[in-house]
Amino acid sequence: MSVFVNDVVDREVLERLAASGVRMVALRCPGFNNVDLEVAKQLNVTVTRVPSYSPHAFAEHTIALILTLNRKIHRAFNRVRELNFSLNGLVGFDLYGKTAGVFGTGKTAISSVSCESIPVPRSAWCKAARTPSRS
Repeated sequence: MSVFVNDVVDREVLERLAASGVRMVALRCPGFNNVDLEVAKQLNVTVTRVPSYSPHAFAEHTIALILTLNRKIHRAFNRVRELNFSLNGLVGFDLYGKTAGVFGTGKTAISSVSCESIPVPRSAWCKAARTPSRS
């Protein structure tokens, strides 16, 4: 059985899976707090997960999304599909001189903050540390 981060795999679910002959639950995420590991062990159901992920890939994807919003790329793409080549409403803005805020100071956030390809001041905040960080 393949599950994701928002799926709840509690006692009831595991008992049904085991009764159906399922012997492995594979998570498509690095965490496993959504699975009752004790019950899985009792039922002889193996739980596997993604051991890690690329924080750089997430950071780069975030930057791509920011640029897509900033330059209205999605709106332009939809217009072109409809053969509408009007530039009205498609003017974006420069990121230069803006401040990019990052919530959290984990691997992904640090990768986002350390990205030097976009020259903007950056600020990160972590609830646990309760201290802002600026670069």
